[in-house]
This record gives sequence, structure tokens and C-alpha cells, in this order.
Amino acid sequence: AISCPIKFAWNGTEEQAYKAATLVRVHAQLHKERHPWMTFTELREISFHTDYEQGLKDAVGLDKKQPEPTKEAGGFSVGMLVKNADGSKLVMHEGVAHALISEEAERNDFAISVVWHELCHVHDETFKRGLIQKGSIKFARDAMESRFLPMAESMWVEYFANKYSHGPWSDSQTEFVLLRDAVQSVRSEIRTAILTYRTSGGQLDALLAVAEPKVRFLAQCFGYALGRLAGLNKNLDEHDEELGTLLA
Repeated sequence: AISCPIKFAWNGTEEQAYKAATLVRVHAQLHKERHPWMTFTELREISFHTDYEQGLKDAVGLDKKQPEPTKEAGGFSVGMLVKNADGSKLVMHEGVAHALISEEAERNDFAISVVWHELCHVHDETFKRGLIQKGSIKFARDAMESRFLPMAESMWVEYFANKYSHGPWSDSQTEFVLLRDAVQSVRSEIRTAILTYRTSGGQLDALLAVAEPKVRFLAQCFGYALGRLAGLNKNLDEHDEELGTLLA
């Protein structure tokens, strides 16, 4: 299913790296067997890093802005797809590889979830890139779209990835705890930012600088939760009545 190189800049042995790389390829094949329409042909490299942020810089190179891993409370990133002109590179924290080869079921399930989830991002990006190349969707955005489309895309990509990576290894609770915490914290932080905006001479750029990443993170959290519900084939009230009441 994948033929790209798998690299390690980590605290592990060659034997462990070989085992982890083999398991990544096995899970990619299992993913493909479950969803035959998925494609990973534009995946150019997978890498695991002790220094995750340096790994992202290395994947991007010198000619692009480095993607920012999620650092909101409860939402720390351990894997990210980096988009390049000729395809994509998948960068993950070394902890994912160590967990993948672990004999502890909970750690193993976590790693499988991450790998399957990130492979869904690979397919989704390839699909959207193809639509852009065919002219089916436009790449250029006006000022309004540039503010709102990234938020909508954040929700979509996490919904898609959680729905199609769902399996016996999936944690059915974490996304809903994350969403509950995010709704409560983002609401408070944006209210504070709006108050500051209203009392500081109307500095809209300062307000947007605070609000946009918060709302984008919130959209991601909704995407995670909706995708998990789709994987579970449940609605929110069936799965988490308390959260459903909070959002009503």
C-alpha cells in the first residue's frame, strides 16, 4: 500500500526501527483492504522524530512556512501531514513508533489510531489536490474565504480521518472530553479577547490573532467528535448525553 521510505531520527535501535516500519506498512495495507478506494500514492516519506518540531522543519525545507503543531490544552499534536509541491510527507513524534512496537495494549492501540488517522489525511490531501488540478475546486480564495475556509477544512479533515480510521483500537471517549474542554475554554478566551478589543480602541487585527486559531481548534475538535460518532454509528445524545446538553 505504501512504498515510500520510512525514516527515524529517534532514541531507538535499528531493530526497533525495522519492526516499527514493518508495522506501519502492515497497517497501511490493512487500511487499504478495509477501504480499497483510498490511495497513498503521493506519500513521499514517513518519519519519526525525537524533536518533532525539527522534523516538521526538515520536511518543509527552506522555501515554505513551517506548519504549527496544535498546542492548545489537551490537543497536543504527535503527527502531521506536510504538503509539498510533489506530494506529502508524514511526520510523527517518536513516541508513536515506540508505542507501535510496545507490548502494552493501550499504548499499541494509541499508535495504531494515530497511524490510521494520519494515513486518512494522506488520502484526503491527494483527493483534494486532484480536484484542484482538474479545476473542480478553486485554489485562490478571497479575503472572506481565507478566514473561514481553513476553519471549515479543519473540521472536515478531522471528521474524515476519524470516521475512516475508526476501529477496535479507537478511544471512544477522548474526543468528547477534548470537545467539552475546548468549548468551555475557547468561549471564555474569546469573550476576554472581545472585551479587550472593545476597550482598547478597536484593534481588530489583535482580536483576530487571538480568535482565529482558537476557533480553528474548536472546529477541529468538532470534526474529531463527529468523525468518531460516524465511526461508532451513533448520535451525540446516545454516546454522550451530558455533552449534547451542553451544546444544545
